[in-house]
Amino acid sequence: MTQQLCALLYRCFLIRVRYWELSVTEIGVPFLFLAIFSHEYLESSSSIYEVGYQYDEHFYSYHPPKEDLYYFPNSSAARRLMNQGVEEIVAQPMYAYKSLKEIDSDYIVILDLQDPQVVPKHLNFRVVTKRSYSSFKTFDLAVDRLGPSVLYVQYAVTKQFINYWWKQASGDFVDTKFEVFPMPNHIYLWKLVWRVYVLGWVITLIFLGTACLTVQLVVQEKENKEKEAMQLMGMSTFNYWLSWFVANFTFGLINCIVFVLIFFWNGVETSEVKLLLAFSLVYLANTITFAFMISCFINKASHAIVVSSVLFVLTRLVAPIFEDILVNKFMAHIVGCIFYQTGIQLFYILMAFQIEESEFDTRYFWPFYQILHQFTHVDAVAMLLSNTMFNLFVVWCMETGLGDEAYLCLQSVLRVILNHFPESRFKSWSENVFDLKSQPALFLHAGFRFPEQSAHMFEVPSAGMESEIEIRSLVKVFNGQVCVSISDLEVYKEQITVLLGDQGSGKTTLFSLMAGILAPTRGYVHVRHINVTRKPLEARENMGLCRQNDVLFDQLTCREHIALYCNLKERYTAVSKKAAYGMLFELGLMDKTGILVGTLSPGERRKLSVACAFVADSKIVLLDEPSYGLDHSSCYDLWLFLKKRRHGRTIFMTSRNLEEADGVGDRIMIMSKGCIKCCGSPDFLRKPYGEALVVSIEVSLA
Repeated sequence: MTQQLCALLYRCFLIRVRYWELSVTEIGVPFLFLAIFSHEYLESSSSIYEVGYQYDEHFYSYHPPKEDLYYFPNSSAARRLMNQGVEEIVAQPMYAYKSLKEIDSDYIVILDLQDPQVVPKHLNFRVVTKRSYSSFKTFDLAVDRLGPSVLYVQYAVTKQFINYWWKQASGDFVDTKFEVFPMPNHIYLWKLVWRVYVLGWVITLIFLGTACLTVQLVVQEKENKEKEAMQLMGMSTFNYWLSWFVANFTFGLINCIVFVLIFFWNGVETSEVKLLLAFSLVYLANTITFAFMISCFINKASHAIVVSSVLFVLTRLVAPIFEDILVNKFMAHIVGCIFYQTGIQLFYILMAFQIEESEFDTRYFWPFYQILHQFTHVDAVAMLLSNTMFNLFVVWCMETGLGDEAYLCLQSVLRVILNHFPESRFKSWSENVFDLKSQPALFLHAGFRFPEQSAHMFEVPSAGMESEIEIRSLVKVFNGQVCVSISDLEVYKEQITVLLGDQGSGKTTLFSLMAGILAPTRGYVHVRHINVTRKPLEARENMGLCRQNDVLFDQLTCREHIALYCNLKERYTAVSKKAAYGMLFELGLMDKTGILVGTLSPGERRKLSVACAFVADSKIVLLDEPSYGLDHSSCYDLWLFLKKRRHGRTIFMTSRNLEEADGVGDRIMIMSKGCIKCCGSPDFLRKPYGEALVVSIEVSLA
């Protein structure tokens, strides 16, 4: 397992390094944007407050507020107080409300009068504004937009109350002076708001490249059948995903380090830089798993890049919508677990406040520095980690086939529902989308019978021959049609068995069933007495494959391919390495070992595919049209190569060339319309037709 993981890690790092243009773009473009905006918006400020308003006694005489003053209740005592205590300094008129429901003003004074007919000597009153604002964003409240008007209302009512009683006693107003308590004024932190906004989009752009490149590389391997080929060579799915995670995390680590260094160079404290680096690493892991999850649902690399980019940016745009749920801690964690970018949105706000507080130090981190009274940095980390686990759970479901089982359950439920609506348009649409017409269970009813076979067309094997591959009652159905139907078939050890048939006869389908690429609709295939469908990893331990279409890595060399496939089987020893290079020499590829496979000719790529099937001393070798695309000379060399290596192995190959089957095959099976028509040695198959083909030539002398 360790040898296989190391080989996969080496492969992933090689691919990332050799796609250097994409890696440079991934790192360079976002940081160009960050370098432009970092100095203006990300520099630290010394304080989040300014000096408060200072007023002298004549301030309101020259700067009266624009709003009228209203008071409640509309009683005789309230009217006497508000009218008889007025002097020139209180410039605004005052009006009374009979009911609070009629209030239509920005400021209302509610007087606490025990007796509506008597003005009290000790007055309690409240100043109420109709402007309300409910949000956890304490840096963006509406209070800062009210200005000094609230102070004016307090000043006016207090001044009138004193004047009223002084006038009752002396007949005139008294000269009074008021001083404002020196509290700092609440201001609108525009720099902090910009910091939250810019910080969020900068981080999004930095990790957008990582997400897109990860999705592209993973889906590209799935589209080119490279992942499937490695699985057929014994690759562990866990090692595959882990290798890609480590490789992308390593390259993403460069992004994180450069990102926090830019903050450090702009004057952000060391403690904030460390915290930002830690969160960046957690977010990087979350982004990579998000890319893995997207790759499970898409089969084309070009589509995957577009979809991942759109979803990545869309989740960033939608994340602020969920800010209202941050008043409920439980719901916030639920949404953060399911929806990507929710946790990082909380982190943006916490981090922006933390950078703004210049006196912040790591000693305040325990207990955690709290901006939102119900949330800390631990909550943001928990959201990111829970969403990471959610993404990995989806990947696990898709890899283990639970997603396919859920899809089949959906098909069954829809089929039952649609039976009650035989003429609906929804039924026609659902049958096309969910492929309800192509279920094998509908075709393979109890009365299904295998085609009859003529006994004289099948050669009886010699005594003592050991069967390595056994096929029993094998059926494969595609779109309601039987593609393969074989009741009984065996492939023997130390023989080259050739499956001969024209295009569309079912050769590749049978090859895929024997290799475990496809699951049979019915029946089973045993390789060395191991069921390929139930125990694919055990069956493939000694199996080598060469598919009809070359499945090779363009960014790896021939030497690296040999090492990779040997390590996948965990048999990369000096002996296996020497044997592999011997095969490359026999196939004429020895001078190409250090060249990237993407630069090889089609014939050379085909030879390399055949060589990879024999690496690590594979005992069961399956070749699907190995001579496809080779010239006659190369075909002859390939036949000699196969004959030389059949000792101790079981070789099964498909072909459309009768000459190839006769020249290399010990046993030949002829397949037509998914059925085996005859099977035996070349001499056995010639007997029904006498002395093969007789050609008569007549020469006319005239």
